[in-house]
Amino acid sequence: MDTLPHTAQLLYSQLMESLRAQSIPQTRGLSFVSKQIKDNRYWYAQYTIGSKKQQTYMGPDSEQLRHLMASFETSLEEIAPLAEHTSGLVRMLKQSRCYSPLKGEFRVLQMLDLMGYFKAGGILVGSHAFFSYANMLGVSFEGEDLRTSDIDLVPDSPIMLALPEDQEEFGQRVLASGYGFFEIPKLNNKHPSTSYMSRKENIKLDLVTPLIGKPSSKPVYIASINGYAEPVRFLDYLLEDVQQAAIIEGSGILINIPHPARYAIHKLVVAERRPASDTLKKRKDIRQAELLLSILLDEDTYSVELAVEAAQAMPAKFMTQVHRGLGKLQPDIKERLSAIINSPSSN
Repeated sequence: MDTLPHTAQLLYSQLMESLRAQSIPQTRGLSFVSKQIKDNRYWYAQYTIGSKKQQTYMGPDSEQLRHLMASFETSLEEIAPLAEHTSGLVRMLKQSRCYSPLKGEFRVLQMLDLMGYFKAGGILVGSHAFFSYANMLGVSFEGEDLRTSDIDLVPDSPIMLALPEDQEEFGQRVLASGYGFFEIPKLNNKHPSTSYMSRKENIKLDLVTPLIGKPSSKPVYIASINGYAEPVRFLDYLLEDVQQAAIIEGSGILINIPHPARYAIHKLVVAERRPASDTLKKRKDIRQAELLLSILLDEDTYSVELAVEAAQAMPAKFMTQVHRGLGKLQPDIKERLSAIINSPSSN
């Protein structure tokens, strides 16, 4: 793992500002509204098309986002030209060794963006979220064999709005995208599919949603996409603190991903919940957790403390699996994370 040049971190901030500005609808009657979800505040651009009120997700509350919204309200002319610079920023970031998805992966992510998935607040999890953290945190994970071709999506979260009502259901749009997607059937043929595979790009889309209550493998209907998702235990832990990040390819894409500290803690649990036959995946889970924690424990210990506090509020089995995963971390990271978990303020 290497640190990216300071210029790359500045360029990344500029790209985020530009992409956020482009996500603000260019329309009259625009206002910004916030929603408080537990301890987090999220902002939306609210506007009217015809007689119907619409909202676009802007991101979690931050000083930078409030400044951007204030600038937009002050002068539309100052914001509009930002769209012309994003491609140039992306090219410079790629030259600075920032992570960029493979061409086929980007085409599928771009398809999701054009469908309105990310603008509606849909969340990206899995390895594509993990590599996006590298750009966010100013590091390079080059040389780490942690990439997969799966794209994991959570279309049911506290910030998720319904996709535009004039669209077909999510699955129909995917199948008609031109990328050769087909539904992957369930073992129980009475259950609707929650995964799609692209013959053209060799990429799998998996739709997942938190499993609440008794164990069940029955797909859950998600109104926001008019489709189904696979229930996954403890996924809700990831969804309570969501960040925005940029996909660095083409003109850039603004995506929503879990906070990196929660992602790292969650990976310890995921590793423990995998069957014994998934040894390679278990190792990748632990390695992802190690890489993120090695950065955050140095540069943002408070976020790790908050993630631990949230983990301790989960069902007891969650923390049992965190402790088991903890034992597989490198000794220095294990020691530092254990100190946070066992500190009086975290109990």
